[in-house]
Amino acid sequence: MNSYLLDTENAAIGLIDLIKKLDDELYGIYQKYQWLKERATVLQELSLGHQLEDDCMIRFTQAAKAREEAENALPELIAYENKAVFNETALASICGALLQVAKQGMSTAHGQLKYCPSGRRMIGSQYLATVVWQARNQSIHFEEGNDKLYKPVIACFVKLEKEIGPQFSFQENLFKNMAWDIVKELEWTRYDIYCMDMESLLK
Repeated sequence: MNSYLLDTENAAIGLIDLIKKLDDELYGIYQKYQWLKERATVLQELSLGHQLEDDCMIRFTQAAKAREEAENALPELIAYENKAVFNETALASICGALLQVAKQGMSTAHGQLKYCPSGRRMIGSQYLATVVWQARNQSIHFEEGNDKLYKPVIACFVKLEKEIGPQFSFQENLFKNMAWDIVKELEWTRYDIYCMDMESLLK
């Protein structure tokens, strides 16, 4: 194994394990959020008037209770929304750290991107090296506005959007850290795939 990969093995594995943990947590949050949202919608519908029905008083009581339950569910909904936003931010930051480890290895081994090997596979029509390098730059500088990044970064993500999907659109994600989307696309939630990719970029 490459010496840089050996030196950073524990860090990379730790980051990947944390990425998987946060992803699982985020999935659970979204499931709970959707359930609460659907429940609140049903309760809101139940709370609408039933004045024309024969058992008006019973329905009125049920509607009042449903309305109260729907109102009580709102703070929980807001809490889950906030937790989801926090987890998404944390997930992107940790994925950015993994990209930083990868790019640092490439810089240490080869200096500039133009001296790096292309890598063992293509991501759409782009070299693996190009995507890893530019994705790290995007992750570091996204707060400046993705439309204000260096031309090579923009060109990389324009191709990713066209060839992979809208999750890489700068127009739709002007101030978004794309690191999690990149890590998912590279399948770097598996250390063996990360390691094979990095071996091909560091040789």
